[in-house]
Amino acid sequence: MTDQQFDRLLVKLDNILIVAGPHSLEILAWIALIVTAITAVYAMFYARHQIQAARDNTKAIFLADLDRRWEGAEMKEARSKWRVLRNEIIVQVDKNHAHLNPGEKLKKRGQTCASKLHGMLINDVEGYTHIISILGFYETIGYLIFREFLTVEDIVELYGDSIREYDTLCFDHIEKRRRDREADTGVPTDLYEHARNLILETRGYYEKKKKEQSEATR
Repeated sequence: MTDQQFDRLLVKLDNILIVAGPHSLEILAWIALIVTAITAVYAMFYARHQIQAARDNTKAIFLADLDRRWEGAEMKEARSKWRVLRNEIIVQVDKNHAHLNPGEKLKKRGQTCASKLHGMLINDVEGYTHIISILGFYETIGYLIFREFLTVEDIVELYGDSIREYDTLCFDHIEKRRRDREADTGVPTDLYEHARNLILETRGYYEKKKKEQSEATR
């Protein structure tokens, strides 16, 4: 602002004071209060926008990193071994328990998977480690959701089907490993805690969606 502009501003303020008369200070105080309030509201919305932008950027970074890990050589090998085991279990259950209804077959598949994984844990540690590394991936996702960097909605769009499949076949094994750890240590365990919570939250997400769809068709 130049000296001339500043002088003109002073003249305008003087004119306001002259017109306002004895109430000039009160009016100026109200003007200052309003300007301060408007500035504070603007600053709040601007800060909120900046925080949201930072969160969105952080979310994008995490999702990109998860995708790189999921499509990496190690996870591809783990998923390949998992598919072989899954198919063996499905064939075995369908052959030996053909009389069961679909719900009972799913339960039997989970029990069979738990038994096979327990055997691998004892007799084929390397193969077990490859397959269970998928659970480690879900543990990472579950932790990011726990820390509120991501949401369940973010994840189910990318990995929902895979998580549900792991839920159906491996949840019994996870629960057994947790019970065994607690029995060994005598204290509650956090083994696969975030992966377990991710599976449960994903299960709840789909149950909610199913309920909403059912209500919408009434």
